[in-house]
Amino acid sequence: PSNLSIATLLSLPFMLVNGGVYLLIVFYLYSPLKELFFSGSGFKLSFTLNIFTLIYFFVILIFMIIHEFIHACFIPNALKSDKTYWGINVFFGFIFTTEKIKKNRFLIICIMPFILLSIVLPFILNILG
Repeated sequence: PSNLSIATLLSLPFMLVNGGVYLLIVFYLYSPLKELFFSGSGFKLSFTLNIFTLIYFFVILIFMIIHEFIHACFIPNALKSDKTYWGINVFFGFIFTTEKIKKNRFLIICIMPFILLSIVLPFILNILG
């Protein structure tokens, strides 16, 4: 794509498909969630700040780091290259490289965190109990 806006717009269908796949997996592995959304009684959402909430945010930070590390594992020579950069800010982590990458390699780099963290990991955790 010629610019970031067009790239983001073109990625929306992939985002919707990935979200749908993830919801199907979640509904399959955890049936009470399906009952929550599709029951006639509705649901109520409340937010309480306690130690478990803080632990939850810490776990999200750890998952963000793991997510970016998975991207890095599939970038050729990411740990040795002077052209690969890591970063994190308040909202997201990122990794990028200025080296040339083939299209197939780029697609693998992009999709692997989704496959490993959103598809494989829930099934492993379900098997382990």
